[in-house]
Amino acid sequence: MLTIRLTDEQIREKYPLDYRELTQRCRERYVDFKVNEKYHRIIKGLKGNQVYAHVRYLDSSNPNSAKKVFYSQAVLGVLDG
Repeated sequence: MLTIRLTDEQIREKYPLDYRELTQRCRERYVDFKVNEKYHRIIKGLKGNQVYAHVRYLDSSNPNSAKKVFYSQAVLGVLDG
């Protein structure tokens, strides 16, 4: 089995937005945007899809360690509806 490793820079190129940045982009992009249950439900549903999100663990060998989710620009396409 072939293992592919991406550097932090490559990951940040593909997934440039953290939650705060994504929410700010949405505020700028959509006139009637609200951070509400619907927004959180959509974002939560995208977390498991590598097209839209990447979970970065503080300790990559320990899945119980602290984590941060980064999002791709493709999330905005989903939110465009």
